[in-house]
Amino acid sequence: MSEFLWTMYDIFMSNRESFLQGTINTLIISITGTFIGLIIGLLVAIVRTTPQPKKIMPQIIDGLIKWLLSAYISIFRGTPMIV
Repeated sequence: MSEFLWTMYDIFMSNRESFLQGTINTLIISITGTFIGLIIGLLVAIVRTTPQPKKIMPQIIDGLIKWLLSAYISIFRGTPMIV
């Protein structure tokens, strides 16, 4: 077991710059994805909570937009962020 740990340590030490760069890239992607998701979520929430228009044509357009947003939510809700 001790030999295994030394081998892992040697691998880590010889590739530590790559591990550090990968960690930094992962954090950047995660923070950017979270911020973009927050903006999209706020916009979707605002659109979905707007009152129903009284005229027929704006009702149709509003219904179509809300249906598209519902489809977007259904598709992306179960998708992990970093995929």
